[in-house]
Amino acid sequence: MKKFLKIALTALLSLPLFSNTVLAAANIVYESNHVIFQPINENTIKITSMATLVNSGDDKFEGKVGYGLPLNYSNLQIGDQSIKPTNEANAFTIDATIAPNEKKSISYSNDQGLTNNVAKIDFVYPHDVQVLNILIPKDTAEVTITGAKFEDKGEFPFESTTLKQYEIKDLKANTKVTIDYKRNPNAPAQTGTEGTQNNQNQETDQSNVTRKAPQFHNPGHLRMWNQSALSSFDPHILLIVLGIILVAIVVYFAYFEMKRRKQLEHVKSDQEERVFKQLIAKRSAIMNKILELEEEYNSGNISDEDYTKKMEAYKNHLIQVKLSLRDFVE
Repeated sequence: MKKFLKIALTALLSLPLFSNTVLAAANIVYESNHVIFQPINENTIKITSMATLVNSGDDKFEGKVGYGLPLNYSNLQIGDQSIKPTNEANAFTIDATIAPNEKKSISYSNDQGLTNNVAKIDFVYPHDVQVLNILIPKDTAEVTITGAKFEDKGEFPFESTTLKQYEIKDLKANTKVTIDYKRNPNAPAQTGTEGTQNNQNQETDQSNVTRKAPQFHNPGHLRMWNQSALSSFDPHILLIVLGIILVAIVVYFAYFEMKRRKQLEHVKSDQEERVFKQLIAKRSAIMNKILELEEEYNSGNISDEDYTKKMEAYKNHLIQVKLSLRDFVE
């Protein structure tokens, strides 16, 4: 009997904190999950999650999906108040219908207690997680992550603060990730990401809303940027560089277009000048022919009939030349 109890106890301790084989076996995975740790005061931190689930299977999914929560959480708040969750030990589940390749995003937050500015926070997610981003406002705390391989992605500006980012990829379902959180005693409470958190929970607690205007950076854009190949660049600097390149391209084409037009105008001017000189020369030639014809007629070297025909032809040609010259003068 004692041996049986020992084996059973060992097996129980080896199980993850939250295990739901039905959830884990489904073709539902976290495409991304952003978790922001924000100190409220010396006793409490607020943990805000922005999770996107995707159906990676070929069939429509109908059933329960789960969202991870740390042990000993309190004050769970979900951005969409129409959602009715079923709370578990360190997760909550909801009924969902998700078509193949369809994504379902949800934001929620909870409070976590601190003891002497320190907390040990365990997360267990009921689905595979493709990308887990842990975000800490700069200078608010130091964290140590165990249980999964992570990459320190450095810092990036967000709203009025700077966030430190730690990225975990390809986290398997029911894997425990432990975060040892040590708050900086001098860290200001509710700064930087407060606008983001309040915006997520504004329907729940309007008294906490400090920003009424729409945010310039929404979590979806932030998530897409962090998952892109350009995540190592400062987005604002990159935007400035792209703007400069765009302006340079516009100026480049405008300059050469103006140069081309000037060249065309110059060629056109040269052509018009050449035509004008040709018409002047024709007029002079016709006038000379008329004078020669009159001299021949006065000398009796040409008959009246020939004189009249040639004179009429010269005059018609002269009229055409004068009309063409008038176009240049007018």
